[in-house]
Amino acid sequence: MKLKWLFLLCWFSAQIAFADTVAPIRSMPPNPVGHNSSVKSVAFSPDGRYALSGSFDYTLKLWEVNTGAEIRTFAGHTDIVYSVAFSPDGRYALSGSFDYTLKLWELNTGAEIRTFAGH
Repeated sequence: MKLKWLFLLCWFSAQIAFADTVAPIRSMPPNPVGHNSSVKSVAFSPDGRYALSGSFDYTLKLWEVNTGAEIRTFAGHTDIVYSVAFSPDGRYALSGSFDYTLKLWELNTGAEIRTFAGH
C-alpha cells in the first residue's frame, strides 16, 4: 500500500501533504477551530478519510481530511493529550494523556468506552 497523505507536525502548526512530494495541501493554524492550544499528536484513519488530533487543551478532535471540517470533540482527559491512534477497523480511537490514563473512544458517537488508569 502506497502512502497517500503525510502529516507534518511542528510545535506551532500542522500541515497535511502529499506523501510522494511533501507538497502541502492543507494547513492547520496553530490553534485550529475548536482547539484552544497547540496540537501535540495526529493520526490518519485507516481509510485516510479522517484525521485525529490530540492537544495541549486536553481534548481530541476528529477532522474530515478533504474538507478540513471538524466532526467531533472528545473531552474527558484532565491533562495534555500526547498520543492518539485509530483502531485497525477505524471504529475507535485510543488516546494517551499526561493524566496517566489511556481512553478508548467510539468515533461515531464520541462516547468514552473505557479508561485505562495507572500508566
